[in-house]
Amino acid sequence: MADIKSADMKEQSNTTTESGRTSSWWEEKPNRKDAEGIVTYSIDTMLNFIETGEYEAFQRARKPNNNTDRLTLATSIVAKYSPPEKSVGDDSDDSSTDVAWLQQLIDGQPGDNTTRQSMAGELIRRIGSFEARGPGSSVEVAWCHRILEYIIDSTVGLHRNAQGDRQTVFHVAAINGSVRAMNICMAAIDDETCCEGGQDHTPGCPAVRGVLEAKDNKGRSPLDWAIDKGRIHVVREILSIFGAIELEQLRGLVKRALTSNGNSIEMMHELLTERSVEPKTPIEVVTAGETKATTKAKETYRTDVIDQNILKLAIGHYNSGVFEFLADVGGHVLGNPECSLLHYAVYINSDEAARYLLNNFPSLATKFQPHPDCDSESSVSHETSGYLPDKGLEVDDDGVRVPVLALYKGEDKDLRDLILRVVMEQMPISEVRKHLVGPAWHGREITLDLTGLAINPTYLQAFVDSVCNELKDGSLRATAGIRFEHILKYVSIPLFGSEIPKRRAEAMYIFRWLKDCMNVKRVIEVTVDDCRHCPTTEEDMETALEGLGVRYLDWRRPDLSITSIKKVASEVGTLHLYSSGSLAVVNHWLGPDGINTLKLESLYIHIIQDEFVSPARAAVCEELCKEARLNVTPVVTVEKVWHSEPSRYKGHVATRTRKKQRPIELTGLTHFVDHYTAAWEHLKPEEPNNRPTRTKVAVLDSGITRSRFPLRGDRHRGRSFVLKNDGKSETVWWLATDPHGSQMANIISQLDPNCELSFYQVAEDMNYITPDTVIKALREAINNDVDIINCSFVLDDESSELRDLLTIALQKGIVIICSTADQGEYKVDVWPAAYYRARHDEEVNFENIFPIVGCDEYGKLSRWASERAGRFMLPGENIDASSSDSVSSSSSSTNHQSAEIANIQGSDVATAIGTGLASLVLACYRMVENQVGQLADRPGLINAVFAVMTEAPNVNNGQRGKPRKLVQPSRFLPSREEDIGDPDEFLEVMTQYMMEVTGA
Repeated sequence: MADIKSADMKEQSNTTTESGRTSSWWEEKPNRKDAEGIVTYSIDTMLNFIETGEYEAFQRARKPNNNTDRLTLATSIVAKYSPPEKSVGDDSDDSSTDVAWLQQLIDGQPGDNTTRQSMAGELIRRIGSFEARGPGSSVEVAWCHRILEYIIDSTVGLHRNAQGDRQTVFHVAAINGSVRAMNICMAAIDDETCCEGGQDHTPGCPAVRGVLEAKDNKGRSPLDWAIDKGRIHVVREILSIFGAIELEQLRGLVKRALTSNGNSIEMMHELLTERSVEPKTPIEVVTAGETKATTKAKETYRTDVIDQNILKLAIGHYNSGVFEFLADVGGHVLGNPECSLLHYAVYINSDEAARYLLNNFPSLATKFQPHPDCDSESSVSHETSGYLPDKGLEVDDDGVRVPVLALYKGEDKDLRDLILRVVMEQMPISEVRKHLVGPAWHGREITLDLTGLAINPTYLQAFVDSVCNELKDGSLRATAGIRFEHILKYVSIPLFGSEIPKRRAEAMYIFRWLKDCMNVKRVIEVTVDDCRHCPTTEEDMETALEGLGVRYLDWRRPDLSITSIKKVASEVGTLHLYSSGSLAVVNHWLGPDGINTLKLESLYIHIIQDEFVSPARAAVCEELCKEARLNVTPVVTVEKVWHSEPSRYKGHVATRTRKKQRPIELTGLTHFVDHYTAAWEHLKPEEPNNRPTRTKVAVLDSGITRSRFPLRGDRHRGRSFVLKNDGKSETVWWLATDPHGSQMANIISQLDPNCELSFYQVAEDMNYITPDTVIKALREAINNDVDIINCSFVLDDESSELRDLLTIALQKGIVIICSTADQGEYKVDVWPAAYYRARHDEEVNFENIFPIVGCDEYGKLSRWASERAGRFMLPGENIDASSSDSVSSSSSSTNHQSAEIANIQGSDVATAIGTGLASLVLACYRMVENQVGQLADRPGLINAVFAVMTEAPNVNNGQRGKPRKLVQPSRFLPSREEDIGDPDEFLEVMTQYMMEVTGA
């Protein structure tokens, strides 16, 4: 050994002298003799003894007391005297063996094992460092192995000895990633419980497991440390020695890896690899990095280890490779109906995990799961969740269950849109609606169904005209009053016009309007009923559908080209094709460039057999389609009818018998509303906290139409609760064919121009209203915390569900203004009005319900009204319910509106006037709330003001007559133009009036 002073040794051997001067073992030190006659030599001198074989001189010398110098000498010894054929176990004292020299070096230390353990620890650290560098330092590693073997073999029980931190040499080996050092230490294990296998201990050897499971003062075993440090090769070695591991112990190890440096796919492979003799539930998973070109064998993994808690931990410490691997192994967890991983990922804002789950396990988005804040033994109260049961929520033994969108609170709009898209793709619209709750749901439109307008060509033409106008002038987008989500569940367009040969571009304009004006980015389902002989051109169809990512396409157009479909709907999964009998088209469909170039899940081929196609030709086409070798089995039908005419709507057309009056004129509030509007505008520039709050009014009715009622996007919103086609589609609340809802909205907004209206469509035709839709709409309105709910209808029967909802409305202080039966004394009890009449006989007094009875402009009870059925009377005859701000763009639409919105009458009209007055009263109070005091009781305020507005009792012969219920607004609100001057005076007057009526 000419020179063993390698750079690595120099680096490891620096030590500090008593004087503080840093010296190295290769520096010369003077030889000294102590009182006992033992000579202290410099390290350089002792190295010279080893090199020249001066065994006796080395024996007499005082040995160094620091690991650096000791290991330097030991390395020199094994490099000089350790021939391959010599064994560490050879106890010869021949000075030519490394054993003798090492014995002199190490046995010359103090009697306890502290020095030996310290040296072993230092050696293990060096070995680990060498192993981490790779095979380049094999000579130095061999020397360290030799020294460690001697120390371990010559020191009884050293492998069990723990330092002050209770760490054994196995802990040190695991921490430093040295498998070889660990094997050397294991060779010395010879306990009574040992399998006596020497270095080749059998898997599960109790003695080996005992030392490898020993805990230090931090509660960590060698295996724990190896996982924490990410020492994959050490983990592999220990697990191979352990053999089979108990389920819960292995789960604990996986959890430890997920929360430490062991959070890697390689570590998970090692932990989950099946090592038991008889695997429990094995599954084959392609290992990381495997491709078609590789031949790496597939491993078998412990699927029983993966449970929902582990996957949740993986989401919280998200590593894409790790999570995807665990999801593959734990597929049984993700297939469980109770799997709430997607909900958890969304709730903790783990967006990447949520995206992976949505794209690979979309069915998770269709489930309602317990709120992540609650364990299985607790429940979320309705108040905590913020929603009532059935409002997108389900209730079971675990409490309230929520849909995934209700938990979204992040800023990643792409993730929100992905949740919406997946939910829409997985379920029909009737189920989709249940999932649209929470702060991330903005109440925008998710469908466009124009088929309801097909009952009258005028309605369809009016809509297309408005669409074309908005396409020409983009500035109309902000005032259109309708806002769509970026993703729509479906668009359904009926047949336009007749068979007159001309370009059919209506569908194209509608889709362009959705994309350009309404910012729609995707439509999942498209259904278009086109013309049999003069259909939309393929070019126009491509313009319509381009960029929308359509998944379901049923464009009822003959002989549609697959080339066009691939161009604009390459993602289509369900496709309907219509054949006119052209064999050229059928051959194209069935050829190499046809249907098989699409990745279809379902295919429907419709063969048209009418007066233009013979039965024989239709049969030929049918046979070709059925026998074709396609990637998907088609459903082939022969149809003899192209389309059927829609039924015509009769509607609510009243007769004109007397002069009609606008509600604002009939109530005498024309000037007051002008002053009110001016004062409202006067307050708007103030600080936001001082601005009055608009009255929120929910209108449960037939919906509205923009040609009859002017929508404003910031103040008007709506939703349909009317389903059709077995729940696969719903009506469009803002394209109603029944004018009743528009009429009620016009009346309310005339009396309070500043109110915020929410339209809940409960029927297409208000002559056929059902309790089920009313209950759903009531629940929505209550959940949205509206101030007033207008019910211009009656229900013939009550229900416990309806009563429970109205009880909640009472608790929330929501005002319910409803109609009474226009059937005289024959039908007094109708609902919800009857709940107020029965208030003294029930446990709950529904003081928030205001049944309204109709009368004429002079206060005379309407012919079929019953005064005892109501709480107050209001005008309901010969009312002009047309809009004062029509947005209709066609003269035909305007003329139709004028005819159908003739003077209307009934308690439903009086109810709308009552709602408009109540909204106005609440708005006036809120304008002066800072002066009067916070409003605590909305129903109480409305009742007090309406009571002041009622007519004074008659006095006959000194006897007080029966109080009349007729509401006359001028008895409370100043109605003359000169009564109020500027906005400041208006606010002063309102402050005085509200203080008087509330007793403030």
